[in-house]
Amino acid sequence: MLVNVRHSANCSPSPFQLWRTNRVEKSASVTWNSTKGKWWKSLGQVNATANKSACPKGNDEVRFAQTAVRDAFQDATASSTITLAFRAKSESDEFQWKKLVPDSAYLDIFYNHTPGKPTGLAFSPCYAACGSGTAVTSTKRPTLRMKAADPNAGKLMYVYEVYTGNKATLVATSAKTMTGIASNSPRSWQLKSDLKDGSYAWRGKACDGYLCGAYSDWFGFKVDTANPNKPKVSSDKYPVDGWNGGPKVPGVFTFSPGDSADGVKTYTYSLNGAEETSVTPLSTGVVQRTIEPTRDLVNTLTVKAIDTAGNLSGVTDYLFKVRPVGEAWYWSLDEGTGTTAASAPDNNRPVTASGTGTVWSVAGKGGDSAMTFSGSGELTTSAPVFDTRSAAGFTVAAWVRLPGPPTTDDGSDPGTDPQPEPDPGTGDDPDEEQTPPDDEQSEEPSPLPAVARVAVSQDGTNTSMFKLGYRTDLNIDTDSANDPAWCFTIAATDTVGAATTDACTTSHVEAGAWVHLVGIVNPFSKQIQLYVNGTPATDGVLAETPGTATWEATGKFAIGRGWTSALSDQWVGEIDEVHVTPRVWSEQDIFEKSQAEQIPEA
Repeated sequence: MLVNVRHSANCSPSPFQLWRTNRVEKSASVTWNSTKGKWWKSLGQVNATANKSACPKGNDEVRFAQTAVRDAFQDATASSTITLAFRAKSESDEFQWKKLVPDSAYLDIFYNHTPGKPTGLAFSPCYAACGSGTAVTSTKRPTLRMKAADPNAGKLMYVYEVYTGNKATLVATSAKTMTGIASNSPRSWQLKSDLKDGSYAWRGKACDGYLCGAYSDWFGFKVDTANPNKPKVSSDKYPVDGWNGGPKVPGVFTFSPGDSADGVKTYTYSLNGAEETSVTPLSTGVVQRTIEPTRDLVNTLTVKAIDTAGNLSGVTDYLFKVRPVGEAWYWSLDEGTGTTAASAPDNNRPVTASGTGTVWSVAGKGGDSAMTFSGSGELTTSAPVFDTRSAAGFTVAAWVRLPGPPTTDDGSDPGTDPQPEPDPGTGDDPDEEQTPPDDEQSEEPSPLPAVARVAVSQDGTNTSMFKLGYRTDLNIDTDSANDPAWCFTIAATDTVGAATTDACTTSHVEAGAWVHLVGIVNPFSKQIQLYVNGTPATDGVLAETPGTATWEATGKFAIGRGWTSALSDQWVGEIDEVHVTPRVWSEQDIFEKSQAEQIPEA
């Protein structure tokens, strides 16, 4: 509040006051006596003097800028008028009177409105429930968001407050950290400390440089960081036991929560490593999906659960066995004990161990065990498995492993024992190449077998119709020496010494390493084919040569040896996961079988 003082009684500044008074009506006469005793409240005091003739000093514009002045006008916003009056501090001091310039009083005021109530309250991250009172998050430090308008279009400070669920205890606040925010602009604040699992409520307000507005409505939420249990999976068409259905034959699979309290909102699933699919269950958390197996034999359905907060469960791998189309036989060699290994999907071609050179391995390539051969045992059926003259061709496959390199008693490779250091001055000259005498030079023996080994074969009367395994009698690389190689061999006739058609490769021939071999008689391309460790498109190898199968082998199907009127080329090492079928596998079949996986019990 400002006013211009024209004249005072003396040259020394004297007190001059501003008061709030009763309302003054224009029609009433205003005198000292009529207003005496009606002063309300002193708003401020300044010292002023003005006396041109005596001092001399010109007019003195004085300013009342006390807090009380601001508060009085703030209070008057609720009514329509405010009345102010000037007076001396002491009416008994004749030198404190002041003469004012008429109409010189005026109000210099900065108007400020209260910021608006925040709106647009939001909360993140949230997965399936994000609204107030229902929001659930899986993080201990969620992010809160709101906006507020300032009627004066100034900059605002947002204040966030997080309370316990009963709104009684403040647990977190942004305090005065969220400043410089434009009017009606959303701004987020993330908690700086962890919240425990439980229920909470937050609210916010906006403040300018003078006032804070009303609080927002409450926003309730819940923190839940516990992962749901692994989901349950079941199917009547494809239970975990037995061989059922077939490739592309649909079945209904039921997904249900691992526990009724899990609050599952979504399941994700994939079959045999394909892309994941999401599905929303009923309010009970249960959902059914119709799924077609993509291949025969073992299929793996991988299922995970996601709860309201977005927490992810562990993985449930539902392994089920799909009956092949047409005839097919599979020996998992997972029995681990006894002398018989069952065939699947129907156990109509079991193989029986004979000889003393077969022992179950502790673990197999694709299951619980494999069969280890020491060069004197075999596994055979009692009758032929299929007609080797099949017009559709045939496929035979197995995982095989040759023995690893020999080791010393302490587990190191032979010839690697440390040698003592020579005495000083007695060693060889390091600048001269040292060559041991001829009688001291020796070549490290190859860890690979020096003779042929047959993993799988079908007996004729005099020879094996086919043999899948390892050979050393062929010059595959067309150099001056024979090469160790994987081979699929087809005999032209059932005679000893019959001509053979050989598909061979020297790739992946390594002692102690598991290798997947697939031999195919393909009557459509008229090729004898050998696939090693998958297909060429998946870093595997294909060797092929023109040929067909021309005669029926009526003897036993054998694992671990060949036949030349007697047992021959007996395997040394391990064999696992043997397949045979009177049809040509596709490259997809070959790839899938070359991917070893844990096989469920039959």
